[in-house]
Amino acid sequence: MRVPSSFQDPFASLTEPRSTHAPNQRHEWLAMLVIAVCAVICGADGWEDSEEYGKAQADGFAEVLDFP
Repeated sequence: MRVPSSFQDPFASLTEPRSTHAPNQRHEWLAMLVIAVCAVICGADGWEDSEEYGKAQADGFAEVLDFP
């Protein structure tokens, strides 16, 4: 992940809440946090809004996040 360490620091103590056997683990936990935080800052009001925001900004996020 290429997210600046200053952004990662506040999240360092968080643990991965998803099950290691979950089929929906296509993206890293930190990448999901980055997208969620950015979406909320830009006015997202729920997971659907966050998903829509992430898809709309996918090219920009791909430059700084590791996606499959």
